[in-house]
Amino acid sequence: MKKLNKYIIILFAAISSVFVTSCEKEIDLDLRTAAPRLVIEGKIQEYSYAKVKVSKTKGYYESNNFPNIEDAVITISNDQGEEETLQLAPDKEWYTGRSIIGTAGHTYYLNVSYEGKEYTSTSKMPPLVPIDSITFFNFPESVSSYPFPLVHFMDPPGKVNHYYRHIIYINGRRVKMNDPVTSPEERNELDGTYFHRVIPVFPENGSNDDPFEKGDLIEIEQYCIDKGAYKFFKDLEDIENSMVNPESNITGGSLGYFSAYSIDYQSIVAEW
Repeated sequence: MKKLNKYIIILFAAISSVFVTSCEKEIDLDLRTAAPRLVIEGKIQEYSYAKVKVSKTKGYYESNNFPNIEDAVITISNDQGEEETLQLAPDKEWYTGRSIIGTAGHTYYLNVSYEGKEYTSTSKMPPLVPIDSITFFNFPESVSSYPFPLVHFMDPPGKVNHYYRHIIYINGRRVKMNDPVTSPEERNELDGTYFHRVIPVFPENGSNDDPFEKGDLIEIEQYCIDKGAYKFFKDLEDIENSMVNPESNITGGSLGYFSAYSIDYQSIVAEW
């Protein structure tokens, strides 16, 4: 594999949300054992039931294996007056719903009760914004020896506050990366912009092999999310620079997020 300049590509990806168009800080890390904190991952997808995972962090010097919590009480409700208590799935990983189905335009409310404390969040599901097409963008050989997927879609005109998250799969396997997010607000652009969004894909675990080859199947999911979830994933995307936990949209002091989202996806065979 030829030289791949990750930082140039990250910079390009940042400015390509609408495509066409030195100082050093010493960071003092406190490695003392911190008090455990609850981690909540909650989501409800359009046409699907709610899913919530609850775990707890450990101290810095402890194992990174965070076991799931099995005795939380979790409810999901919506702006239509419906409410249900989620049940722990047989694999004891996710709490899942069975009656409330995600619908674009509706607002959903999460309540997690654990060890005498309550954690709450609200998320409104945006309408679906479909992917128009996927192509590949070729960088100069000095930057990358392989092209990156380029997602094209139209931000709906006449509407504001649209936020997007992208997840990529190669031959059915999800790529381990901080999923990139974008929005007209982030770029100070007007709504109704036609986006051409580069999705950076780098070799994993220090590998020298390209992450995909010609003939591989590339699939991209486009999540339409609200501002609270966007802020969390934007912080996560920038975590290497900020060195702080992403801002959660869940009250009560937990880490994590709750997101009601619509989704579209397209696939393309890698050819260039």
